[in-house]
Amino acid sequence: RPDESFFAFLFGQGSSYETIRSQFREALSDASVKAIVFDIDSPGGEVDGLFDLVDEIYQAKGTKPIYAIANENTYSAAYAIASAADKIFLPRTGGVGSIGIIAVHMDQSGWDEKIGVRYTPIYSGARKNDFSVHEPLSDEALVSAQARIDSLYDLFVDTVARNRGMKVEDVRATEAGLYYGREAVTKGLADMVQPWGLAVNTIIQENKKKGGSNQMAIKEDLETMMKEHPDEMATALSGMGFVLAGNNKLMNPEDLERATSESASAAHS
Repeated sequence: RPDESFFAFLFGQGSSYETIRSQFREALSDASVKAIVFDIDSPGGEVDGLFDLVDEIYQAKGTKPIYAIANENTYSAAYAIASAADKIFLPRTGGVGSIGIIAVHMDQSGWDEKIGVRYTPIYSGARKNDFSVHEPLSDEALVSAQARIDSLYDLFVDTVARNRGMKVEDVRATEAGLYYGREAVTKGLADMVQPWGLAVNTIIQENKKKGGSNQMAIKEDLETMMKEHPDEMATALSGMGFVLAGNNKLMNPEDLERATSESASAAHS
């Protein structure tokens, strides 16, 4: 397990969407967390609340690096969550996909009859009893259910296409199939085939490099602000232990003292 102050690992299996959302928000606001990793092993989940969570993860991209590791199964709703990450890893035997929607109506009227039980629904509103398990599904109820499934499927396909930068028709062409290892990468549903440990190491190395470049970018931004607002910035930064050296370069006191000493030694030599 890598340094927990560097990562926030969010686990997919058996977690409610609200729990995942809470953990995600906490990781985003924790300054000690440099990257967020969704460690997922899940066949999927319910539609209710899913796409709001996926949108929140997607909209947070750029705030901190976000990764997903299929460890090993990441299907359906679990894949919707993974698709919002910056990068998806999976092992050779890991699977992703199942981009589709399914609902099942159980008709147990035959069983009721067999055990000698008859249910008599009493209701108002012609469609109120559409999906009773004690009666066969009516044609009208089937049409209504199919329309709902198709609408949710369109939302799922559009969401994955947006998240992964894919064409809608390419996502739809997966036909809710399951894809493993290299084929998942070829289909555009994942980015890299690596076992869990190697994937974590890759993430660590990526963010070590980003950390250095981000520090330089911040330093350059501060120096630019020093040029534009020298008095205000000098006052603010002095309270944090920094001083302004020549050419508006920021240095901490130890570095400035060392640089001054080295300059003086060079002048006497």
